[in-house]
Parts: sequence; structure tokens; C-alpha cells
Amino acid sequence: MIIVDIISLINIFHGGYFVQWYVTQRLRLWTWMFYFVVGYKIKTSMHVFDKVKTPVLVTLFLVLSVIAVLYQYYLCAVYLGKINAEYCYDNAIIILWSLSFFVLINRIDLEKCSDKVKRAISVVVENCFGVFLIHSYIDHYFNFTGRISTAFESTILWLSVFTFCLVVTYFLRKIKYVGRMFEY
Repeated sequence: MIIVDIISLINIFHGGYFVQWYVTQRLRLWTWMFYFVVGYKIKTSMHVFDKVKTPVLVTLFLVLSVIAVLYQYYLCAVYLGKINAEYCYDNAIIILWSLSFFVLINRIDLEKCSDKVKRAISVVVENCFGVFLIHSYIDHYFNFTGRISTAFESTILWLSVFTFCLVVTYFLRKIKYVGRMFEY
């Protein structure tokens, strides 16, 4: 992933674009496998983070969030003139940001949460794979990346598409044979 990102950055700073542009997001297996394996490793290695206080993890996540958003905004919107963060998943900054999010989410003690919070988390987790599979079709069909020009619009779009795809996936998973397509 890092090699792909380095090649992309070299290409961008020589007037080109992201290498990932040539491969649809659903077929970027190097990125899928990395996040899949790292998510598993974090889940099975959470004891390593036991000594790190939650406020430290939250602060790290917030700092990395600001850095990640600024990086993506300046690279995509300012330098390239097009907000399209999907090509940044292979970047070291985004990887660290994602890892901090994974660790923080895994720190949540579900036993202390109310039943409503547990159910909400469960619905999101169970349907995220479907959100991933559906969102790029929605984006492609409506050409959202070609229409969005500000960080605010991008944020509203992200929340809207995520929510829409979450609801669609939730209902599609209830259909006997169709639902199996959204399991992993």
C-alpha cells in the first residue's frame, strides 16, 4: 500500500493522478487485505493497549483526524482541484488515523453501554461491508466527486451516502439469498 501511495504521489507531483484511479475501489485487494488483517490483529492484540489511558487514545485520534483531513483536503481539493479521498486509503497518515480509530472503537466496553447504544453499534458494524460495496455505485451513478467542491459539501455527502447505504444494506440483508452477498 505504501509503495502504491509513493508511486501515486510521485505521479501527482509530476502532473499525473493517483495510481488507484485505474483500479475500481472494489478491486483494490492490496488495500482490502491490509485493513482486514490489521483490523483482526488489533482486535486480537488489544491487551497491548491496556496501559494506554483512553484520554490519550482520544487525543491521538483527534490529532490524527485533523492531520488526515488537512492532508486529504490540501492534496485533493487544493492541489488536484478535486475532492476524492478514496485514493488516500493507502497513505501512511490515513493508515495511522484508521488504526487509532480501530483501537479506540475496540476500547468501548459494550457491557457498560445501554441496550440502545449496543443495538446501534451492532447495526452499523453488521452493515458496514454492504455500505462499502454499495457506496461506490451510488457515487459513480450520481458523479458526486465531480460535483463536490468544498470540505463542508464533502462531509454532508459522506454522512448522507453512509446513512443511505446503511439503511439500504440493513433491508437488503433481510432478504433471504440477497442478504448473503453482504456478509463477510
